[in-house]
Amino acid sequence: MNQGEVASCPSLLKDATAWGQQCILWNWSLDVQSSIAAPCRRAKTFSRMASGFQGRGAEPRTRLLFREREKPLTLTPSAFQEEMSLTTKQRLARAKKLPPIVQPLACHDKVSAAEPKQSVLQPCPAEVVFQKYRPGEVCEVPVILRNMDKVSHLVKVTLESSPYFQLVGPNDAYGKVPPGLSRTVRILFTPGQNKDYFHRLVCVTEREELIVPIRAIGARAILQFPDQLDFSQCAVKYITQKTVLLRNAGHQEAHFQLSTQSPFSVTPATGTLGIGDSVQVTVGFLPMWTGDYSASLVMHYDTGEDTHTSLHGRAVDVDITLDRNTVAAAKTYITLSHRATVLIHNRSDVTACFQWKALGPQDPEKHLKLRWVCKMPKGSN
Repeated sequence: MNQGEVASCPSLLKDATAWGQQCILWNWSLDVQSSIAAPCRRAKTFSRMASGFQGRGAEPRTRLLFREREKPLTLTPSAFQEEMSLTTKQRLARAKKLPPIVQPLACHDKVSAAEPKQSVLQPCPAEVVFQKYRPGEVCEVPVILRNMDKVSHLVKVTLESSPYFQLVGPNDAYGKVPPGLSRTVRILFTPGQNKDYFHRLVCVTEREELIVPIRAIGARAILQFPDQLDFSQCAVKYITQKTVLLRNAGHQEAHFQLSTQSPFSVTPATGTLGIGDSVQVTVGFLPMWTGDYSASLVMHYDTGEDTHTSLHGRAVDVDITLDRNTVAAAKTYITLSHRATVLIHNRSDVTACFQWKALGPQDPEKHLKLRWVCKMPKGSN
């Protein structure tokens, strides 16, 4: 290294030091700007939440009616009676519980892991039901809202003004629910009469609007009827009937309709029963062919509920025979007649109704010609 190069070293070193200090200043300014921008972004996000999540850059919310996504269960008469006898607390205890947290979700994730059509909140129970209440008596049901996402969400819970339903705590209030954790809201119900009431709880996040139905079941008619009727083995082309006593064990007058499918039948098809009254219902089974048959007898209430009774039956040939297969007429003079006796043996336990019919036309040649005409292809002469 020559003297010129040595002389330039202090200036280069001085310039490098200045450049390093400038870089440090730039890094510090970038850190300050990012630290300032983060609260601003959070403030903007919260301001959008406070205004109903309707910011210009916010994504449109998905409106979800959160009910049981399973197919509705087919209730038998006994299951319907058991369900209507439950109290509000017993029905809440039967509601589906939230699944336990096996592994905590990562709180440092910044992007939602939920699908676009999947709810980030899971309410329990999915539908709030009040039952067997008294007018003027206050009932309370808690609703748990669990965050099923990997990021935190601001949740606003709203209950429209009603003289019968109230939300414990502030209404239209925001709360932050961490991932995997839950928030509990309580609903108070003060009935004025023993009748049906309907309402809804609305939960809003930045990406969806969740609706939890609220239903209060008033007095109901409960019709006692068998869960199944088995006709076992029955004669084919013969009607077999069973008579069942239908009784109203509920606390309201019953208006009902009964229906089923062939080869089964039911009478009466409609009726009205007062509290504690009863009526006889006749179910018939008339199969036209041998084999096993199954159907459902549907009892429809005027309040909208349906119960199903299983009907089963088997049609078989019974032991009804003739004493002979042919009848030969003896030689008979012209203008005279000959008589022969044929016996029908009924060895079954049903009454056989029969009718004699002539088999085919009287003229054999005409019968044979008709068969050939039916076999000829269309359009041929």
